[in-house]
Amino acid sequence: QDHGLWPRPRVAQDHQDERCGDLRLDGAGECWDPDPHGRPDFGSILKQLEVIEQSALFQMPLESFHSLQEDWKLEIQHMFDDLRTKEKALSIRSQSRPLQLWISGKDPMGPAPLQAPVSSPG
Repeated sequence: QDHGLWPRPRVAQDHQDERCGDLRLDGAGECWDPDPHGRPDFGSILKQLEVIEQSALFQMPLESFHSLQEDWKLEIQHMFDDLRTKEKALSIRSQSRPLQLWISGKDPMGPAPLQAPVSSPG
């Protein structure tokens, strides 16, 4: 819907998660109502933010956070290990390609010498 103004941004949807329950972000979309009277006042926005602040997401025990942090660290480490393995395989493949071309005789530098050069009598 074009009102001749900046386009209405996409806002976060309602979020439901087993760790943080139901976080309702009703006011987020209403803040962009083209009619200023349809927008929430700052007091109601502040109340919604306080509800979110008091939710389980912000009440997570420090031990739980550190446990999640360790899980993330391990997941990232596995991703880097996979990338290193793929990079090494690609490097080996790219290094062996010129040798394969040379052995097959398709190298632009010329065919591989399969036998010792024969000297001409002279």
